[in-house]
Amino acid sequence: TDTAARMGGDEFAVLIEDVTDEHDAEVVAQQLLDALEEPFTISGTDLYVRASIGIAHGGFGAACDQLLRDADLAMYAAKHSGKNRYRTFEAGTQFEALDKLELGSALRRALDRDEIFVQYQPIIDLATAQVVGAEALARWNHPDRGPIGPDVFIPLAEETGLIVELGDRVLLAACKQVRLWQLEHRPNTPLSISVNVSTVQLIQGDFVERVSFALDQTSLPASSLVLEITETTLMRDTDRSILTLCALRDMGVRIAIDDFGTGYSSLSYLHQLPVDILKIDQSFVAAIETSSADRSLAPAIVSLAAALDLVVVAEGVETELQGDTLRGVGCELAQGYFFARPLDRDAMGKLLAARTPDATPVVRHAAASGSR
Repeated sequence: TDTAARMGGDEFAVLIEDVTDEHDAEVVAQQLLDALEEPFTISGTDLYVRASIGIAHGGFGAACDQLLRDADLAMYAAKHSGKNRYRTFEAGTQFEALDKLELGSALRRALDRDEIFVQYQPIIDLATAQVVGAEALARWNHPDRGPIGPDVFIPLAEETGLIVELGDRVLLAACKQVRLWQLEHRPNTPLSISVNVSTVQLIQGDFVERVSFALDQTSLPASSLVLEITETTLMRDTDRSILTLCALRDMGVRIAIDDFGTGYSSLSYLHQLPVDILKIDQSFVAAIETSSADRSLAPAIVSLAAALDLVVVAEGVETELQGDTLRGVGCELAQGYFFARPLDRDAMGKLLAARTPDATPVVRHAAASGSR
């Protein structure tokens, strides 16, 4: 006699009436989880479905929208607890979940209203001090809360599935913009754009086609695009990731491992990965000016990259000493506040117009925090 309904996307609701014991709902939730344990055989392949379930109780006269909201919050709590389980809403203990739920809705509206925009942090050739590329960085200026950092909304986008749409928009905007800069400022010299890719994007079955579409739509040469993947992303679904990255490299796209040294890929495995660039994490760059043993990590990564015939980009360069040290050990490229903060497209265009390949070194800007 219970009522099941699809709310939208991959979200469903079950209305259980005439509950005599609060644990009745938990029994139904566990029955649902047990039912999903059995695989679904589709075209000869066993597929497994898992669910996170939130439970909310309401007495006579309870508002249905309040019940749905509470159940939604409990479902998010179940996800954060490890997924494939149920949780019951507890009043007064899930304000953080409510804030995240509201922020997730705001992120959906932000994509609809084009509130998400892209900034560009220049990438510098340490030997010539010229701008040779830029990293595209997604930014969100909430109409009420103001700027919301990518460390907040990117994980939220991954959790809600919005990262695919967000990633497509950033990729297309970045490819379009760098192509315009190439035609206007650098018709005869290389200028690349680096775009971050999440695990959720990489494991999409049509990710290669999405990248190809962005290149075709913007007429950007594939060699001008660098896709940045973290070590953690590579290790989560290694076989599928390698196949996808190999297909991208066959197109001419270059692959970079971002924040190198903070993940857990082994050196022996690194040699097998379809990678062109290592980006040294900014924590190792900052350690250059310390007396700890960590100060040797950045030079060691540069040496490792040279042995593997990989290009090195140092992230988060903030001082002249860091830049000079990296240049001295053979690091080719760098980015960070010492050279330039992330810029909007107009400011980046002016920088490129002012810094022609035969010009004097790039104007440097001191700052007290990292490149992102």
